[in-house]
Amino acid sequence: MNKFKRIAGSVGAAIAVAYAAPSMSAIPEPGGLGNSFLHFTNFSFAVGDGAAGKSATPLAAAILTGDLTIPGGGTETATTAASLNGVPAVPVGNNTYSLGSTYSAKATMGSIWSVAGSELLPITGNNPVLTQGAGGFTSSTGDSRETSAEVYIHSVSAVTSTAKAVSSATQTLSAEFTLDVNVLGSGGLAVELSFDLDRFVRAALAQNGVSAQAGTTWSITVVDENGDDYFVWSPNGGNAGHTDNIAGLSGDCLSIGTAYGGGTRNCASFADDFTMNNSRTRLTAGDSVIPNNGTFLPQSGYFEAEVFLPNGLYRVSINGSALSDAEIVVPEPASLALLGIGLLGLGAATRRRYNKV
Repeated sequence: MNKFKRIAGSVGAAIAVAYAAPSMSAIPEPGGLGNSFLHFTNFSFAVGDGAAGKSATPLAAAILTGDLTIPGGGTETATTAASLNGVPAVPVGNNTYSLGSTYSAKATMGSIWSVAGSELLPITGNNPVLTQGAGGFTSSTGDSRETSAEVYIHSVSAVTSTAKAVSSATQTLSAEFTLDVNVLGSGGLAVELSFDLDRFVRAALAQNGVSAQAGTTWSITVVDENGDDYFVWSPNGGNAGHTDNIAGLSGDCLSIGTAYGGGTRNCASFADDFTMNNSRTRLTAGDSVIPNNGTFLPQSGYFEAEVFLPNGLYRVSINGSALSDAEIVVPEPASLALLGIGLLGLGAATRRRYNKV
């Protein structure tokens, strides 16, 4: 009975979705969309300078002077996972590479929704080719230890159907960067991580039922040789305006040291323009986006944090992900026929009752 109500509800709510930007095509009905991306540019590690603004000294300089070694090297890992109507897709290109190498991973699911134009693609930079179904793309270029790199993560789940009772698509993309460092000289070393970011999240349904969802996550963790979280940064938007505070920071670095904050901590967040860890969900017809500005343009911001590392061995891990999900309910032809017969019978009974009166 509940399933029948869900199906009937999705048929009866033929609501068109209007878009503020002409480049964003309307979603076919019945249909749903989850779409999210993180696009990092000027992504770099550097020797910290204790102040807001990008440091001019790349991390490679500390390696050359012997203040830092990278005994375990570094790796970049891209992972994709996808399914359509409960059937897993086969990811292409999942791999792990040495830090500084170029890598890419991509998964595309089914030709269920042929998309014309670029309405599912971000507006800036390094656009992948995603022309049908649901899919995702992640890539990185450059070496963030030397100068800067570009990192791109994009997840799309788009679904429409006229035959299935329930159609759904899910896509999870993640990229991880791991760097082992050994701080050797001058009693310690300040390390800066900074980047520019474009971000967009969109969940949309062309009719009521069932759901669409999209979101992103991002964090950096520095673990010391005892396995303790020395520094954790999850940007939360609490540091717009580029001033030194502890927005989005946690870990042992907050309670020790003399490097930042008047001698109270060993880490600082200098720029944190908006949160990178949230999502949007639609359960009824309409469109929900981040940012909610009606333009379908991405958020753009600058992010910067520094951590002072006393002599010792550390593992630096950066994790980013883009998630999307879309699920719709469409009646089977038999269900529609039964619904039509039932409505006809109800109408006939009503007429007979009226004639008797």
